[in-house]
Amino acid sequence: MNRRIFALAGVAIFIAPTFAVGQPTERSVDANRVFANLLDYYRLPAADRTRFHPAYRLRPETGATVSVSLLSGGVRRPLDLGPDGRVLNPPTAAELQNDAQVIVSSAARMSSGVTLEPTLLLATTMAAADAVAAINQANVAIGRFAGALGLFAPRVRGVSFTASASAAAAALLSDGRRTSLFYRNEVFEFRPADARGASQLIFSVAPSSAAFME
Repeated sequence: MNRRIFALAGVAIFIAPTFAVGQPTERSVDANRVFANLLDYYRLPAADRTRFHPAYRLRPETGATVSVSLLSGGVRRPLDLGPDGRVLNPPTAAELQNDAQVIVSSAARMSSGVTLEPTLLLATTMAAADAVAAINQANVAIGRFAGALGLFAPRVRGVSFTASASAAAAALLSDGRRTSLFYRNEVFEFRPADARGASQLIFSVAPSSAAFME
C-alpha cells in the first residue's frame, strides 16, 4: 500500500489514493486501501488511543449521489456518510482483517481522505489539560504511523474549535487572567505554546466540533 503524507484543512496525516469505479454496475476496492492506517490505529495499545481518533471521508468527485457499503467475511453492511462525506460507521479491526471490500453502487470516481481528531467532550468549559493530552498522544501516534519518516511527519501543535463568529472564547490562565482565543475561518484556535499555564478553555457557546492544527 502506497502512503503519502499530505496536508488537509486541519492537520496533515495520511490519505488513501483516489479510486475509480468505471462501470455503471457495482465495483469494489480493498477496504485497507480506502481506510489507510485504520488498522494501524486499532493496533495501537488501547491506552495510547483514548484521546484521538481518525475521521475518514469519502467523496464522489463528480458530485454524484452514491451508495457505499462494506463487504467482509461474506457479510455486507452500508457505510453511512455524513453531509461532508465523513464515514459515520467505519470498519472494525475484525472486518479489515477479513479481506474487506468497499463497494460503490455507481460509476462515480471517488476520493478518500483521513484526518486525526481529538476526542474531547465539547462544552462551554473544558479542561485545557485534556486538549494538551490529546495533542501529545496524537503526536506519538503520528510518529509511529510514519515509521522511518517520523522525523518529517507533521506535528500537531493545537486544537481548533468550530463556532460562530458571534461566539467568544478564552483560555483561563493559572493566575486568573484570561486570554482570548484567536478566531479565523470559523474556528477558535488553542495553541498551548501561546497560552502557557492555561487551566480551562471557556466558550460562550459550546463548539460544534474540534480538529487538530499544525
